[in-house]
Amino acid sequence: MLESLRAAERLAERLGGQSRLGRVHAYMAHCFWWAGEPARAVESCQRSLAIAAESGDSGLAMVSNVRLDRHRLRSVAIVKVVQACHAALDILGTESIGNVFGLAAMPSVVSLSFMGRCQALLGDFRVGVETGKHAGKLAEQAEHPYSMVIAYWALGDIYVTQGRCEPAIGLLEQAARMCSAGKFALMVPIVDRHLGEAYCLSGRGDEGVRLLEAAVQDLAAVQFMPALPGAYASLGEGYLMVGRLEEARRTAERARELCIAHEQAATEAAVVRILGAGRPGSVESTGRDEGVLRRSLGTGTRARESTVDGPLCPGPESSRARGPGTRARRWNISVWRCRC
Repeated sequence: MLESLRAAERLAERLGGQSRLGRVHAYMAHCFWWAGEPARAVESCQRSLAIAAESGDSGLAMVSNVRLDRHRLRSVAIVKVVQACHAALDILGTESIGNVFGLAAMPSVVSLSFMGRCQALLGDFRVGVETGKHAGKLAEQAEHPYSMVIAYWALGDIYVTQGRCEPAIGLLEQAARMCSAGKFALMVPIVDRHLGEAYCLSGRGDEGVRLLEAAVQDLAAVQFMPALPGAYASLGEGYLMVGRLEEARRTAERARELCIAHEQAATEAAVVRILGAGRPGSVESTGRDEGVLRRSLGTGTRARESTVDGPLCPGPESSRARGPGTRARRWNISVWRCRC
């Protein structure tokens, strides 16, 4: 795909017309995002935004801002995501209802959905829920199924971040049914990942782990890097909740490898917490762990407190051997949620 876009870039430069070139950069940003190269994705978005500003192409500016909010979500630039969402919504204005502008989902719904998720990550749950509900209403008003899936998934994710499992499960199950009916293949594992988290948090651990395992398998099959590291992190936490400690450790370590490789610092902070490496007094804590956690704290994000079995990188108090049927000492870990 990238080679085709490079050819399109050369053709656009020969033909002239900045808007055409800007749209190529916007598509390149999507390609880099899928491949897990956020820095190059942001760079392409910034190029398309610069061309949009120079040429006065408001449609290009809107699409670029919609894509920019997704690219930044997995870094620690949560506030900048909200700013990009606001910029896209300001451009859309009254054209927000029913218009997809050549995208799979309504840009207004995408922007509101990501904005609500970021507001929840910043601890403003009331505003985040309101924003998520607004996204759902716009999608329902337009009767656009894919946009409805995006909105229900995002609001479900907000509720999971808040620890409200019952409304989260209702929304995510509805989104899963719509994915099946509409054959929205990519959204199936994305929705199932969050539904699996909600099941685990509500005490349905075995059911939740099965969903999380399937989500990781499906995302890995298509190499969808924006979501794969977080899916591994969620599966690691799921294993932790059901007492499968060795699998939890291996899965969290795999999640961390992917986070480092694909520059997902905010998700890496969640993995550090899952591993227990950021726990005060942990013998496994490293300078990198502390730096990752400081950067996440610097964004103003609020952690969701979940009670799990751990830690996986034991400190002095938890180094005793445990049999396969023994539940580990329970303690609270703070997990930053950063999702696709």
